[in-house]
Amino acid sequence: MKYYILVLFLSLTITNSEAQTTVIDSLQEVIKSHTAKGKHINRLEAITRLGQVYFEEKKFEKGIEILKVEIEDFNKQIPDTTKGKAILQLGDLYFKNSFAVRHVDSIQKSILTYEKGLPFLENSKNWYLKGTYHGHYGVALLTRKDYKKSIIQLDKAIGYFEKNKTIHMEWIRAIANQIAAHSDLGEYEKALNYAQRGNELVKKNDHKEAIAMFALITGETLTNLERFDLANESFEEAIKFAKLIDNQLIVARASYFISMQKMNSKNPTDWESAKQLLEEAIIIFQELGYTSYEALGNRGMSYYYENKENYKEALIYNTKILDFFILTKDLIGQGEIYIDRGRSYGKLGQLDSARFYFNKALEINKKHDFETTQRTYLIFSQTEEQAGNYKEALGYYKYFGDYRDSIFQEKVGVVIGKESVTQDVKGAMNAKQEAELEAEILVGQNNLYLAIASGLLGILLIGGYLFLQLRKTRKQLETQNIQLENQNTQLTQLNETKDRFFGIIAHDIRGPITSLDGIGEQMTYYLKKDNPKRLNMLTTQVDKTAKKLTNLLDNLLNWALLQKGTIPYHPAPLDIQEVVQENMDLYKEVAEMKGIQLINEVPTNSVAFADLSAVTTIVRNLINNAVKFTPKDGKITINTKVENKKIFININDTGTGISAERLEKIFALNTERKKGTAGEKGSGLGLLLCKDLIELNKGTIQAFSELGKGSKFVFSLPTNH
Repeated sequence: MKYYILVLFLSLTITNSEAQTTVIDSLQEVIKSHTAKGKHINRLEAITRLGQVYFEEKKFEKGIEILKVEIEDFNKQIPDTTKGKAILQLGDLYFKNSFAVRHVDSIQKSILTYEKGLPFLENSKNWYLKGTYHGHYGVALLTRKDYKKSIIQLDKAIGYFEKNKTIHMEWIRAIANQIAAHSDLGEYEKALNYAQRGNELVKKNDHKEAIAMFALITGETLTNLERFDLANESFEEAIKFAKLIDNQLIVARASYFISMQKMNSKNPTDWESAKQLLEEAIIIFQELGYTSYEALGNRGMSYYYENKENYKEALIYNTKILDFFILTKDLIGQGEIYIDRGRSYGKLGQLDSARFYFNKALEINKKHDFETTQRTYLIFSQTEEQAGNYKEALGYYKYFGDYRDSIFQEKVGVVIGKESVTQDVKGAMNAKQEAELEAEILVGQNNLYLAIASGLLGILLIGGYLFLQLRKTRKQLETQNIQLENQNTQLTQLNETKDRFFGIIAHDIRGPITSLDGIGEQMTYYLKKDNPKRLNMLTTQVDKTAKKLTNLLDNLLNWALLQKGTIPYHPAPLDIQEVVQENMDLYKEVAEMKGIQLINEVPTNSVAFADLSAVTTIVRNLINNAVKFTPKDGKITINTKVENKKIFININDTGTGISAERLEKIFALNTERKKGTAGEKGSGLGLLLCKDLIELNKGTIQAFSELGKGSKFVFSLPTNH
């Protein structure tokens, strides 16, 4: 397992909220006073201090708002050092905001802000400001994986602090991030040198927080070098000093690494101890809000359950990690998790889901990582082999072999390239002498070639003109061909849609109507026989068939109107709680027959701005689907959440679930239809209609599901116009 080190601004100031409010009010008064008196330097210093208070209060956007305006147009009277402090504060606010709200743009804005302030540092005599500035700029670059620039900036920061012989947390962070940069580049020996250098200095000064931190970093670096015994000693030291200063983050991180090493043991006791350490570490990460470390902990738990062959539990943790990587747009991380998911589904015998995730992994890894692609093909091959699909297994193993050979040849090429450079240096002097002799011969040849070239130039000009005309004609033909292909594709899609509709009419409508044939004669017969029990059964059958036909015809009519663009759309405020309850009442009887609970958790006055008829159709179809695929004694719950001027309606069921492969095309018009838990049939049109109606109402819909665990459909609608 590969370990990553990223040390950000580790210590957060814990402040009293009421005291901070008083400070904010006071600073705002001071700023007003300095503005009125025209004291530009004092005013900027007060604004910078206010930005620092907002930073400590984690109100990053407020701090950005007040500083951004100041930095756009500095007053000429303000000295460079004061400007540098203000820009540093703004860069820090952007940086922390990127983690608070997951704004990728904020990282880039922090880098651009730090760059803007560099010229103001040149004339400043404040070495502490310079060291801090370069250190923070280096961290931002490291976060963007710009390692070369990051190492340069961090070295400058370390230089300023060491030159002034000051052990400060900013100096410690700079060294820690330098270690992180070299570790990410795989330069573990360099990273270890920095770690040992920092360790010696902080122990001389008895700086307990720094000792704990460097012990942790040294342990992580030794782990990367596979010196596990020494690494464990460092982690134990980190925990010891971190507990003295009550630094829970360092305790949790050291515990995480110890647990991962225990999982390499064959002793079952070590595994259980590792699990306990991991669970404790995850709780701390959650409490402190360190989502990246929490993801690492969840990866460890997934690894634990996979090795315990509890693949269902492994997938639960796997989902948590995948959510984090999707949120942070980490494609390489997603590729790794897709491999893990594919392997777990394969072990559970769910091959369609396993193949789906292996293919997702290959899509990503082929673009980013040859070696991971090679590993994906190998695990894919092993999964197919375990399922008895030997032909497919052999095919994927061949791909694995091709990638392995390609990587081997690339490495050999690098070695040969280095050797070639050495040989070239040795032959350079001989080559120089030969070149001088050849140059004399070439002078005579050049005169001859010049005459020939003049003649060829005329031929080339004529040929070039003809070539351009030919290419122009060819492009016109290609454009016409593309248009014809597009028309053919559209015709094919229309033809498939037509066939699908004929199928619905021929099967789904004709079937229920046929089942009504002869019902009248049977009812007359049982009336004469005075058999009320049988009559009740027939009336129930007629009622169910009529409702089914009404629902189907409504869907067909609505979808046909949507395709023509003539469906009525009259948005207005509507109460979602009422719409949900009305539709639940429609399915109350069917749900009771299957022993299914229908639970409406939508708060009253949950208002959406949408078309009532459309929303009723959407909710009806989604409840119908949930009832159809939920087995006996199941549960269907509907609730809502309001966010960013949108209301999100969640329909959750404990049904059969949907495979990953089917989930990808759940909203498409296709011929694949699955029967419900009581043999119920459907047209396959309902979800497609829901999607189109939701988009008409300026919303979106998503489906989440796992086989055997149920499904969740989430659609959004605007809350106002």
